[in-house]
Amino acid sequence: MSGVALNVTLDSDQAETRMAEIEELLRDANILPLAQRALGESVTENTRLAFVDGASPYGERWAPLKLRSGQPLRDTGRLANSITWDAEGILRVGTNVCYASVHQFGATIKARPGDAGSNSCGPRKGASFLHFNGIFAKQVTIPARPFLPDSRGLPEEWREDAEDAVTEEIREALGL
Repeated sequence: MSGVALNVTLDSDQAETRMAEIEELLRDANILPLAQRALGESVTENTRLAFVDGASPYGERWAPLKLRSGQPLRDTGRLANSITWDAEGILRVGTNVCYASVHQFGATIKARPGDAGSNSCGPRKGASFLHFNGIFAKQVTIPARPFLPDSRGLPEEWREDAEDAVTEEIREALGL
């Protein structure tokens, strides 16, 4: 060793006392709800950006539209604007829009006897056809255009954004 040395002595009683103080500080600062909020807002924002990018959270481009011009899932903005989070017990990010799962996972929708056209969440009663964007059909296949992370978990960039957001929230709460 040349020139400089550092000796560290750790008093275990002192360390235990300091850890207890840190635990109490974290409990008093009510960190879990703050961390959940930071994480929820981060994932929600990244999900909304997936709509702008026209790609899955993992960067896979969505299938192009066949029946109209424009970008998939951006016609009215309803689905993108419906993305929210809540933390009732566990953190959940999602939407309550009834047709979201069709776009997330893809689907083939077949007319049933008595169906006549469709509304945003299912067929109407009447003749045996579906009506989408001015087109009448017996069957419509909508490709998967995933906008939420799947079983692969959060993409690395989303995870880094979330970690940064949670870290910043905790630092602010602790006055660091």
